[in-house]
Amino acid sequence: MRRREFLTIASGILAALQRGALAKSLTNDITITKINLAQHFPQYAVGLRIVFVADIHDGPYLDENLYISLFDCVKNEKPDLLLLGGDYLYVPYSASSLLLHGLSPRNGAFIGKSKHDHAVQAIERLQQKISSFPEVYMVLGNHDRHNMFSHLLRPLAPHLLINRKINLTIKGLPLEIYGSDDFITGFPRKSRFKNFDSFKIVIAHNPDHFYYMEDRRFHLGLSGHTHWGQISLPIIGPATYNVQNPKYYEGLVMENPTNPNIIYVTAGVGTVEMPIRYEVPREVVIFEL
Repeated sequence: MRRREFLTIASGILAALQRGALAKSLTNDITITKINLAQHFPQYAVGLRIVFVADIHDGPYLDENLYISLFDCVKNEKPDLLLLGGDYLYVPYSASSLLLHGLSPRNGAFIGKSKHDHAVQAIERLQQKISSFPEVYMVLGNHDRHNMFSHLLRPLAPHLLINRKINLTIKGLPLEIYGSDDFITGFPRKSRFKNFDSFKIVIAHNPDHFYYMEDRRFHLGLSGHTHWGQISLPIIGPATYNVQNPKYYEGLVMENPTNPNIIYVTAGVGTVEMPIRYEVPREVVIFEL
């Protein structure tokens, strides 16, 4: 079953549940997941705090208070480095998604806007929010590729990594961060790191990038895209994985424990197709190194 078909069917079920006892499971709070990287990479431990967020999907489905809470949450964590994993906006276009607006405390500022104006507003809001953080790097997701216009990305150029690597030092720790283009809608390339002298991070919106393209010469890989199914029904669980290899569907994937590669696939924050998460968190991930 395709992701869109499942979410459309599930929307009918959840619409019936909204007024019932299970409504408490419709997730609107931000969940903070903390991962201690220092235990896996003690040679690089310097007290570094990395925050990772993906799949914000700003638009009519994302409640304005949730958007504000998201960046307040990130700010409160005082990150040394903020990494963003793509899909910054969502433009509803299918008949089912347009009909389902009424299920969400939506952001009316986006209603009735053209795709261009929607993208402009989402980018301006994002730029304003990330401007207060000292180090921010980001990649594009499939929804960004579909709905953004190239000239709109210019304000984000200093932060945007599209098949590009950046070298920096934070708290005395040399870092190499590589951001890949989107696996589905872009032209991704693998990172081609040559050694382990610095701590190496790969950001790729779609975790299939790690399955098909990377040669594991990195320490930390970051992805989103799957939403962990967005809806997890009782007994059935997530009926859609939205990834080729279910191994990279959610959470922490530890590869080669003796010379570790850690990949984390976040649940993300926003929604697509229908404005509901059910038994799936809206997640901000904190890595401590």
